[in-house]
Amino acid sequence: MVTGLFFNIVTLGCIYVLAALGFVFLLNAARSINFAYGELLLASGLINAWLLPINKSLTLLLAPVVILGMSIVLVVLSFIFYWPLRNRPIETIFLSSIGLGLVIQNLLVLFLGSAPVQLRLFVDPYFELWNILIPKLLLWLAPITTFTVLVLFCFLHFTKTGLRLQASVQNPLLAAIYGIRLETTTIICFLIAGCLIATAGLFLSQQYYLSADQGNDLLLKTYILTIIGGWGRLSGLIFGAFLLGFLDVLLAFIFSYPLASIIIYGLLLVLMLLRPKGLIQDIQGQRV
Repeated sequence: MVTGLFFNIVTLGCIYVLAALGFVFLLNAARSINFAYGELLLASGLINAWLLPINKSLTLLLAPVVILGMSIVLVVLSFIFYWPLRNRPIETIFLSSIGLGLVIQNLLVLFLGSAPVQLRLFVDPYFELWNILIPKLLLWLAPITTFTVLVLFCFLHFTKTGLRLQASVQNPLLAAIYGIRLETTTIICFLIAGCLIATAGLFLSQQYYLSADQGNDLLLKTYILTIIGGWGRLSGLIFGAFLLGFLDVLLAFIFSYPLASIIIYGLLLVLMLLRPKGLIQDIQGQRV
């Protein structure tokens, strides 16, 4: 039982890491919270659950195609719902993202239905090692999450494009004065966010049953762990993701899932009152 809880915490923590990174890159791209993020993450999971089982022998080939396709779709959506409004008051971007979320939710119901679905990539979901059952999903998820974090860290620190992207996020006006094309860095942020959202959705659909009405819950949870981590600090996001995964699994095990959500959202209110800049706001770290 203890090992099962531990593996569930690690699995959910890895998914939250990917989801949080996607949230932050989308936040950096639009320079505002995207209220359609939950629906985007949900759409990725449902589309993966719908497409990948068509031919399981081609799953490993189809998954990267779906991930790349989702990132391109996100860029297209940004040109439709964000690009014309990028110089308008931030309230218009809020309203645009809310409208986008409603459009996505209704399209999912229209084309994929409202019944919960789950992606089953493995006939036997567990791998036995020394009499311990290890989820096969975790054997894929942990290395992919670690690799993604390392690649993004190196990209942001050691490439000219990554440094330009950081500069454009931290001070857009000064970055533009130094000749950095903000349009280019914005598109790069949208592309990276799309890949992260599609990857997180793929594993989320393997871990849980998903339905078209869960977008708000996913949005709130990614928002929570972003606040916990100090608004975009890479180390803080990882800490917040595993802390939220720990609370999510443990509280649901002790009480129930609805009561666990009530406790987590209550803790969010307390956190926003006491430390609105995050639990590790005083620790210096690299912003994504």
